[in-house]
Amino acid sequence: MNPKDIPKAAFSTPNDHYEYTRMPFDLKNALPTFQRMKRLKELIGNNCFVYIDDIIVYGKTIEEHKRLLPEAII
Repeated sequence: MNPKDIPKAAFSTPNDHYEYTRMPFDLKNALPTFQRMKRLKELIGNNCFVYIDDIIVYGKTIEEHKRLLPEAII
């Protein structure tokens, strides 16, 4: 999240006050922003698919999958 927007997404409970430092999925534009992530494609090529709030990484063999998966973890 942009630092100037952090107070806008803050919330309070009876016990404390909380501020998100990353975009939570319950904000209006969180899902489209997540789906447009191009960084994964740069990291692992075309073996990645982003669907709603899931990231799918796949390979033709289990060895290829194991090689690609650590690169997908950010």
